[in-house]
Amino acid sequence: MTSQLLEIGRDDVLGFYGLLFVSGNKSDGENLRTASVETRIDQYLRMAERLGQGLRRTFRLPLVLVSNDSAYLESRLAARGRADWKASIALLQFEFTGDLPQTARFHSATNKIFLFRLFSRLPGYSVLVDLDVMCLPGAAAGICRLVESNRAAVYDISEQVMPVFGEERIRGDLRKFGVESSVIRWFGGEFIGGNAGFFGRLADLAEPAALVYGEVFESLHHHGDEMITSACLNRMLDQGEAMDIVDRDRRLVMRRYWGIPTALPERRLEANEEIGLLHLPGAKHLLRSRIPDQDIIRILRYGQLLPRRLAQLFYRALGWMAYAVVRRN
Repeated sequence: MTSQLLEIGRDDVLGFYGLLFVSGNKSDGENLRTASVETRIDQYLRMAERLGQGLRRTFRLPLVLVSNDSAYLESRLAARGRADWKASIALLQFEFTGDLPQTARFHSATNKIFLFRLFSRLPGYSVLVDLDVMCLPGAAAGICRLVESNRAAVYDISEQVMPVFGEERIRGDLRKFGVESSVIRWFGGEFIGGNAGFFGRLADLAEPAALVYGEVFESLHHHGDEMITSACLNRMLDQGEAMDIVDRDRRLVMRRYWGIPTALPERRLEANEEIGLLHLPGAKHLLRSRIPDQDIIRILRYGQLLPRRLAQLFYRALGWMAYAVVRRN
């Protein structure tokens, strides 16, 4: 594995990318309600630093943070008076030319579909990952396998989504985007990996799908990039596109874990799971703090012993206390 990482630790072989779209849109940040856009951006930057530090430790690569206003992000990072963020984050300005409905929920995050065209022009293997993710040591083996196989990799969360919204409702929404599959799947937007050719084919479908989304979003069960991406990936599977599913064994490349009250069915965090990338949409209060990654895992496992509503309060209280220490320092 060491020799593999020596080779992979070059940005022409592998790159990790995240999106931080700067917007004052009130429909953004529904999973992180804060008093101001500036505060929300600062908190996402702290999460990006955590993810970037994990990527640097594991792959010797930074997180490439793509934005429509990288100069603003740099000013927010510089305002803290620390230059060490440059070791874990590389800022990349991108011109977003697509037009998404401003009133749809999660408007900023949905702009990630326009990054597919960017990745279609880059060398090597590109991985798009959400910012509220931790990179743990277990990521190395799984990511190395993906890069070596050069196959696209997606995160199938059908087992979480289908029981809640119903297969027929989801099928009806996907049909609005031209999906006529006998078997449909739903994919999480927190992880998509592949080479330039894969992302080029995905972009060719996603860009016109964004126009359809703008026309029908009010009737959809879900707002956000997962709607568009799932429609496109289902069509690509119908066309014979080969993809690896990253959540299929005990050695997980990606795992989403809420740990708070949601309608979604969820597996516990088990002690013998070797998780690489852990998506924690319900634990942003912890992620924005300086609590070490492994301590966050311990907190989450302790929280599993509590009722979910109490666990949510527990995570939030610890996160706020740790965040207050960060702000004082």
